[in-house]
Amino acid sequence: MGHVITLVIPGKPISKDNRRFPVIKRGAPAILIPASYREFEKRIKVLALEQILGRRDRGRFPLPKGTRLVMHLMFFYPYEPSGNDIFNAPKSICDALEGIIYENDNQFVIGSVGKAKDKAEPRIEVVVEVAEEDPVTWWRRLRAEIEDEQ
Repeated sequence: MGHVITLVIPGKPISKDNRRFPVIKRGAPAILIPASYREFEKRIKVLALEQILGRRDRGRFPLPKGTRLVMHLMFFYPYEPSGNDIFNAPKSICDALEGIIYENDNQFVIGSVGKAKDKAEPRIEVVVEVAEEDPVTWWRRLRAEIEDEQ
């Protein structure tokens, strides 16, 4: 594994899609993003910068365009997250880390997302790594492993 960044973001996860409100501003439609969400995104950026500044290879970040990446996310909510759509939640993390850990979130070619309850310690755990194999090879290997188990 080449470059691997792991982050733990304490606090209740916030989904960007659930924090956007359509409004009319100066007669035109606009999207309002509340200050609480902007603070959440800012906190993620600060934690990511602190993590990178502590690394010996900090000069290699953000990982340049063209670098294929893998992201694994685990969202721990203070309540049973059965009503939370896990496919909306990653956008807030991906946007916040853009320009800090990687140039653009379109660099991700493989990813995984999970959710669970942890009332005592709500948080988001993030792992970003350079993809060691192309997505098709990864997919074929995953499918073969699943078929072997059946």
